Amino acid sequence: MFDSDQKYCEILEKEDLLEIDRIDSPWRQDTPNFPDHNAKAYQLIDRKIRRLQRKIEKQQSAISSGVLLLGNAGTGKTHLLMRIAKNLKSSHLFTFVRKPSNEDNVAQHIWQNILKSLTHKLPMLDSGKTQLDQLLAHVFTAVLIPVLESDIEQGKNAAQKSRWLKSLQSSPSSLFVMLGDGERKNQNMNYLRRITLTYFQNKHPEIDQTIARALISYCFLTPKNKQVLLSWLEGEPVEEGTAKLLGIGEEWIQVAKEASCAGIRQQKEDRALRAISTIGILAGYYQPIVVAFDQLEGLRGEQRLTQRWADTVREIFTMTPNLLIITSMIPELWQNWFAKELDHSAQDRISQSQITLDDLTEDNAYEILKVHLKSAYDAHQLPSEIYPFAAEDVCTLYKNSTTLRTFLKNAREKLDDWIDGDVDNAETPQTPPPETTDATNVIQIAKSHSPEVEKIVLQTLHTFQEKSLKSYKGRILNDETLLNRAKSFVVFILQHMNIYSLENKAKINVVMPCNSVISTIVDKKKLCIAACNQNVARFRTRLKNFMNYQRVNKCNAICILLRDKQCYNSEGIENMIDSMAQQGCYVPVGKE
Repeated sequence: MFDSDQKYCEILEKEDLLEIDRIDSPWRQDTPNFPDHNAKAYQLIDRKIRRLQRKIEKQQSAISSGVLLLGNAGTGKTHLLMRIAKNLKSSHLFTFVRKPSNEDNVAQHIWQNILKSLTHKLPMLDSGKTQLDQLLAHVFTAVLIPVLESDIEQGKNAAQKSRWLKSLQSSPSSLFVMLGDGERKNQNMNYLRRITLTYFQNKHPEIDQTIARALISYCFLTPKNKQVLLSWLEGEPVEEGTAKLLGIGEEWIQVAKEASCAGIRQQKEDRALRAISTIGILAGYYQPIVVAFDQLEGLRGEQRLTQRWADTVREIFTMTPNLLIITSMIPELWQNWFAKELDHSAQDRISQSQITLDDLTEDNAYEILKVHLKSAYDAHQLPSEIYPFAAEDVCTLYKNSTTLRTFLKNAREKLDDWIDGDVDNAETPQTPPPETTDATNVIQIAKSHSPEVEKIVLQTLHTFQEKSLKSYKGRILNDETLLNRAKSFVVFILQHMNIYSLENKAKINVVMPCNSVISTIVDKKKLCIAACNQNVARFRTRLKNFMNYQRVNKCNAICILLRDKQCYNSEGIENMIDSMAQQGCYVPVGKE
């Protein structure tokens, strides 16, 4: 890295650079964006949105469309949804739906998430309005304009209504100002509600009139009453007085006295599906709605819940126009779970179009790093757009990263090292040393205990080798993954020997390798297993601290350190490893 005297360290330490390597919600607006990454996927989704939009502009009901978005963890699925959400003002509405957890209220869960998204205040929308505010303003405008034109033609207060007509045609949101204040506002609001509901009855008899009436009322309520109405729309009951004031029933559904619990649940599900259909029909007066299903990993193994989710989504496709339904997940989850559990009709609708996200390229890695560092470059006139990184740093980071997320994580760690003065400028790229070790020592130790233990060890080693060979493929595992694999192997053996006790972490108030301490019941001996695949500078610091821990606990702890063979070790570090191995055990890990 550049700047050996680190004159910019103090400046960059105060900047929040490379802090975001994971996006949990598409509503985030502070995430740097690089349009070329996953550009093909974005363009396909954008094209589908615009097709729906053209249908709406021609006043044609658009049949809902489906996109299956596939990408491994860390490849940018939620980031792509965030980019789509950011552009909602110009072409579409955006809603975000997480995994359902109850098979009896899947439709209600989806409706509640759609409603929360539409009423979520977004900074890119004018005057703190929500997406629902803008949608309903366009609906009211579509209803009012023919009425105003008729009144103007008949000379009914033509001058004022001409001004209203011009204002509405220019900005539908101006309706909320035109309503006036006090009693006049109440009269105008009641008139608008009445003619809008009449319009729906004649034009869209399939619309749920109860839901429509509540949505119309929403626009004209105080913030407090809006929250009460939203709770009711989500299925919560309200008090009798409040219900009368808002013009709604106390319950979301009308429950017959003889209705069973199962019947009531089905009634609520049916109402939720009609509510989703209603909002889709209303979208035909404004813009298509993107419904994004994300974070569905928790459905794996939940057969009944998965099937209920798929059945509900299929019903939404059938009943609701003007939607683009995006389902986002990792490819393995789709292939090994959903594709096996879903019937063909649900699969066909969900995956009408299928997109696989891009692998990270070195060129994109460079540009993404530049985007993340742009604020510091612009503010402090740094020597280069990726300062303090050099081109060879990007190359090394890219080679040691499997996804965009791991690339940003590794870059952040390297930046921290540079700020801390813990960077080895002479560090060379990591190259794999010759493969020389195997599991012979472990097997010899097992033989010294008993044939039964030896058999368990051999079986476990065989399984461990098969799994490692499948997943290894030349990449360097992160420290946690490597440690967990080794730890599960050791714990498995100790459990069969009935001497396994507990686990915790070795801590001596300094940075340590990722580790776990396993105690035994018999002699209270501790086994400290650590893994460290960090770069040379970070490994040197952690190895030194691990050796100090080993020295302090040499009487009651056996220390084992694992490190991938592909990781580069300088001559000085090799000497430290030799010294550490005299009192403990160093295991260079390879694909074998």
